[in-house]
Amino acid sequence: MIKYTLIFLLFFLFSCSQKQEVGKDTVTLEYKYDFNKKEYYLIFSNKTNEDLTILIPNQLVFVLYNDTDEKASNNILENVERTICCNIGNYPSAKSAMILKKSYYNYFHSNDQKYEFTTVDLKSNEKKEVLYHILTKKNINFGHKNLYKQYIPKMRDLLNQKPFLGVLNQYLEFNDHDYKLYLNDFEVRDSLIIQP
Repeated sequence: MIKYTLIFLLFFLFSCSQKQEVGKDTVTLEYKYDFNKKEYYLIFSNKTNEDLTILIPNQLVFVLYNDTDEKASNNILENVERTICCNIGNYPSAKSAMILKKSYYNYFHSNDQKYEFTTVDLKSNEKKEVLYHILTKKNINFGHKNLYKQYIPKMRDLLNQKPFLGVLNQYLEFNDHDYKLYLNDFEVRDSLIIQP
């Protein structure tokens, strides 16, 4: 169960695609943050002609970036002391979020209410900001030059994960929502970062 939960926690990493130029007919992802206020915003823009449901994590995990040891930094489990976490703020549940919870329960047969994902519904050409609260440990010295980065693999890697596909199949079976589930990569100009 823990392994499956980690797969879902990392969904956001797998659902992005780095792009230098952002085009039309896609969902774009931008970010902004204020480290002093402990606020991190993900900004989604639906640049398609369809109303879409997108999956977003309840928590973001940023790993201390070290370009001399990027492979090691990429492993969150081995670098848990060098991470910054952000938990999603109070966000009104969409109908699609309730369908996702039902799908998660039906696949895992679990009564655990700590779902790792929720959804955002975006109308065609709509833009929404989602607030996350930055969590920090008091005993960590961040240093003014440290860069924390969230790595961005490809969506096709996630689609090879059986638990993810199982929940998605349940979602599509239960879905009576008018919004289309978006399963393509987000377009993002660069990696998501935090620099304290």
